[in-house]
Amino acid sequence: MSEFLTAVHHKLPVKVVIYNNSAFGLISFEAESVGLPAYKEGIEFPNPDYVELARACGGKGFRAAKPGDLAAAIRDGLAADGPTIVDCVVAADEMPNFPHLDLDKAGNYALAKIKEAILAVTGP
Repeated sequence: MSEFLTAVHHKLPVKVVIYNNSAFGLISFEAESVGLPAYKEGIEFPNPDYVELARACGGKGFRAAKPGDLAAAIRDGLAADGPTIVDCVVAADEMPNFPHLDLDKAGNYALAKIKEAILAVTGP
């Protein structure tokens, strides 16, 4: 957020689009890419209201909570003067598009999902 505050301070037309899956970045996918079940208790958390955070910093904020809201939120965010945050809420378990996925990584994801299913039944 310090970068966003800097953009506000210097009145830069920076636009930030947040892929908001209410988790700590893509850590769960990184764990699963090596075959480990994601430790959900350590990476899931309630995110702040990024629209209000943008406004508190002096910028503008828009939210797309449903797929139908996305086009308008991005359009309005890009058209807004000054620094803007567009908060795009996505399903917590939605897999991002990777530019390249090796077969061994796909196998590791499958292995991690099997381990997660077993842990869901047996417990940690």
